[in-house]
Amino acid sequence: MHKTIKEIETILRAGNNPVQALLFLGRGPDKRMRPNEFAKEIGLEIPTIMLEYYEWMMSVDLGITKELHEEFFGKSKDIKYPYNRDHDVYFDCSFRTESLSGILKNSNIWQEILEKQPHREWKSGFMELCSWDSAYTMVIDTRGEVSGKGCILYWDYKGGSDYRIRYDNFENYLTTKIELLKRGLYFPAIIKEADGNEDFFYGKTRKLIEKTIENFNTTFSVDFHARLPFIPRNLKRLSNHEKMLNKRVVINEGVFKTFQGMVTAINGDKLSVDIEIFGRITHAIIENKDVEFL
Repeated sequence: MHKTIKEIETILRAGNNPVQALLFLGRGPDKRMRPNEFAKEIGLEIPTIMLEYYEWMMSVDLGITKELHEEFFGKSKDIKYPYNRDHDVYFDCSFRTESLSGILKNSNIWQEILEKQPHREWKSGFMELCSWDSAYTMVIDTRGEVSGKGCILYWDYKGGSDYRIRYDNFENYLTTKIELLKRGLYFPAIIKEADGNEDFFYGKTRKLIEKTIENFNTTFSVDFHARLPFIPRNLKRLSNHEKMLNKRVVINEGVFKTFQGMVTAINGDKLSVDIEIFGRITHAIIENKDVEFL
């Protein structure tokens, strides 16, 4: 067994909490598709540690009873987390674990979309790890078509955002999970008060989580909640674009009319803009003609 996977098992066993173990494993233990079958069907270069990790999830016994499993998954096979409703967002983000059959199904759906809409963000070498909020999808860039080979990144496929690199590779993804477990940040306390909710998503606790992820991933390029975009590697060759980067603009048209923001990336005639709305940062794609540089 890989030492990283072994360490995960040791920590979960030490916690002796079947509920947390179930939340951590997610849909990973689903045996409808085994790792060797998945590797053959997906047709991409899969990290060996990922296949080992799924094999481990399908075989490990962490005291999760059939009754407990059914309580969380229900007939829909979807996890219902036993915390504050808003707290679910944390588990539905980059640490949501999909089954191998689910990864294959979702990746194939995206491949079909790509054939019909080649301009979409999906690339032929992408493999979806998970998705959440009906808007975000996180993938392994198996061929290095957008980032480094094997990097894990995500984007908002409804909002048309840029890619955001999250993890250097699958092993670092697991190592990051281990560190958050050790620091008590993976399963934070139940959030009952508005102030606690605010702290978890935007305050000191969120900063600790993001800093931990950043420390374990050299290609980390995003603050999740600020939604800062990944700047394309070829941007340095675009001198005209450089003049517009990091410049403040006021938006003259659309739903963000009169609001100000900062240009963080450029793609053709569209700008990625971080817009200040009542003290919060919202990421949006705005056409160049609809802004005025300050």
